[in-house]
Amino acid sequence: MSLQQQLAQRKADKSNFSVNTETFAPGDRVLHKIFGEGTVLSSKPMANDTLVEIAFDNRGTKKIMANYTKIKKI
Repeated sequence: MSLQQQLAQRKADKSNFSVNTETFAPGDRVLHKIFGEGTVLSSKPMANDTLVEIAFDNRGTKKIMANYTKIKKI
């Protein structure tokens, strides 16, 4: 495999990360692996991700990127 082919393969591998396809709206209940359950306060699309502000039941309010944290609706 040539150097160019190797570089192209690495670039393709990096671009195949998991993307959260769920949409979030104010009032949605979500589950986060560390922070637990919470309620979505706001949701704003940003690039290929979504900035979600969540009021967690026991951890306060956090602003997190949906793809990075892998939050799930409950």
